[in-house]
Amino acid sequence: MKGTDVDHDDVLGAMQAELARLRAEVQELRAQHEQQPRPVTGVAPAGEVVEPVQVVEPVQVVDQRTSRRGMLRLAGAAAAGAAAAAVGQAGQAAAADGEAVFAGRQNQVTRETLIRLGTTANGPGATPGAIIGDNLTAVLRLETNALSSAAMVASGSRYGVVARGFEEAFLSFDANYTFHSAASRKAAILLSAVESGTLATKTPPPTRTDFHVSGEMEVDGNGDLWWCVSTGTPGTWRKLAGPTTAGAFHAINPARVYDSRVAEGALGQGASRLVSVADGRDAAGSVSAPNVVPIGATAIAYNVTVADTVGAGFLAVAPGNSTGTSASSINWSGSGQLLANGLQVGIDVDDRTVRVFSGGAGSTQFIIDVVGYYR
Repeated sequence: MKGTDVDHDDVLGAMQAELARLRAEVQELRAQHEQQPRPVTGVAPAGEVVEPVQVVEPVQVVDQRTSRRGMLRLAGAAAAGAAAAAVGQAGQAAAADGEAVFAGRQNQVTRETLIRLGTTANGPGATPGAIIGDNLTAVLRLETNALSSAAMVASGSRYGVVARGFEEAFLSFDANYTFHSAASRKAAILLSAVESGTLATKTPPPTRTDFHVSGEMEVDGNGDLWWCVSTGTPGTWRKLAGPTTAGAFHAINPARVYDSRVAEGALGQGASRLVSVADGRDAAGSVSAPNVVPIGATAIAYNVTVADTVGAGFLAVAPGNSTGTSASSINWSGSGQLLANGLQVGIDVDDRTVRVFSGGAGSTQFIIDVVGYYR
């Protein structure tokens, strides 16, 4: 070299070495790019159109002398090819079927996505999910530190969440409430009486032969609701409600619903009378308190009184759709007696009535006062 002159052979050698390095990087990026899904034209989050990226073929090196400007042009082309390949690798647009799902974007799909932990669903080699009180690997974990947020929201489908598991379909740990139905159109909870394995209607729990633990709640094919109070096979069960149970008792202010003295008169030997217990009535027999026994009531607690008795006899009170009964509700032994008795009896649910039968040789006036009902 002379003075500040640069030896062109040295420059050419340096440029060729740099070009070889860039070629190797481009080949590596191209190989990685071929394994990625092909970029598509779409709308980026900021509204900019993402065009398909074409990978620039690496520049072939010619074995001849050239100017510094020419070599820089070749190096720039190789660098552009490397940059294009990198953009092709990371330039995914909105996710659809078969593509990656991006956080912070709306991902629209037409097919379901299966996420499975372990080699099989429940067989050998499957990795266990989260266990209560522990922090093992879960199939999917959603965390949020915002008290007003929800970990998962399912909308637009008939069933929000469907769980199909071996033991517990849903398990809550370290939460204020295990289950909370904030709002619903029909009911807060629906229990099914179908057995999962056979799809047969469930039999009453006390008649089964499988193992149950205290705290289980079940509904059977008869519509009866059961609660397990002791662990065992099948355990000890208590029926809480059902078509043949009376329901909960509702105490009310005593209401007179019938007085034969202002209605049809005394009831004689061998006769019966249908009596409505739905409404409270005044001293003249007119309705003064409608629906003291509401629609849907199954039974009443009441007092029956006999007055102005003649001879000896008894009254028997039964549901309104009964055709007869041999169990007396109140007895009298002579004329002119005034007697009362407190009882409970089922009613005809359709029209809220009871039927009063007279037995013995005598006759009597009678009064019915309701003090509560079951529903």
